[in-house]
Amino acid sequence: MITPRFTVRQDHANVFITIFAAHIRAQALEFDVDEYQFKFFASPYYLRLTFPGKVAEEESSTASLDASTGQILVTLAKQTPGESFENLDLLSSLLATKRQRDHRLSNTTADDRKARPLIEDIAEGSAAASFTSEEQLAILQDEDFDWEISQTPAAGDDDTSLLLANASYGFNSQYMGILANAHDCGNDINAVPDPERMTADQRQANRVATEDAKFDESYYIDNYINDEDILPLIRHKTRFFKILRGLQKAKAGATMADLPATRLASSTHEERLADDIESPLSSEPIEAWTEFTDKEKAAMLDLPRKTHLVSDRQPIYLGLVDILFAYSLDHRINLGDATVESPWTIGAVSATLSNLEQFSALRSTIVACFRRALAYPLYRNWDL
Repeated sequence: MITPRFTVRQDHANVFITIFAAHIRAQALEFDVDEYQFKFFASPYYLRLTFPGKVAEEESSTASLDASTGQILVTLAKQTPGESFENLDLLSSLLATKRQRDHRLSNTTADDRKARPLIEDIAEGSAAASFTSEEQLAILQDEDFDWEISQTPAAGDDDTSLLLANASYGFNSQYMGILANAHDCGNDINAVPDPERMTADQRQANRVATEDAKFDESYYIDNYINDEDILPLIRHKTRFFKILRGLQKAKAGATMADLPATRLASSTHEERLADDIESPLSSEPIEAWTEFTDKEKAAMLDLPRKTHLVSDRQPIYLGLVDILFAYSLDHRINLGDATVESPWTIGAVSATLSNLEQFSALRSTIVACFRRALAYPLYRNWDL
């Protein structure tokens, strides 16, 4: 986490905190006020301030963000109007942890003011080198134990350089810090070794190398020769294909009931079976298959309303192509019925989801889709 630059001032009734945090969104801001402490969080920034007096979150308390300058102005009310908070210009004292504050109060002489290290290296074999289970439990249950982390304020007038060590990814490249512990949580989809520090070019190079290593020639040849289970999947007409054909025939004057054209007598049983699976053809109007239902409309109304300032739309659109390809492949492999393996298959085939890829051209998007389709799913066949 980055400790942002900040300034603090006061008047008769309020405390004003100005925080400098570049490249954050208003929706990501989190504040917490607890008597003497104020906490601010907006990934990758974290700030904890401890005041000499009590503050409160009242009607007069406000917070505003100036996106152009990256400044956040927070106004907190004093619990005791007229009280003067001393040493607000000493930023280190505001950032100090409980242990650091107690350490300063306990040093009363000039010699004692020589600060000891907060972490001491205890020699091996000494009596205090290890704790018993009872002592460890006592530490964990001690409410007065100092769990606060030390903070070092950012230096300089430009915080942008601090962000360069943290990679961005996701929708509109606006996320960071989310995948720091992804590999410790049993994440089988994320294939990026260090998502928080690898740049887009490094992630792409790692993806290509991983795909080359994952491609199995013997597996591919086996699927090419022994294709008895794959041919029905190739011939399968998905629900989306049939709806598209319905729309095309409707424009030509036909109805949905006219759509199921009879196959030639030479058609195989597998072909006729593949056409019958998930057939949306019925006497219902075409609108029933192309318009949102009331339930779907209600679900969309429950979605959070956000305004996105998109800097470059092309990677977003190409990412959708990549994700839809992975979904369509899984849909065809399972004949339209999703399985417990579908989330993994979609995530593994999609370079956007598994490698945080940010495509810049349609050709590179399609190439990545085909490469991963021949390296990861259960069935790996070019025609499929």
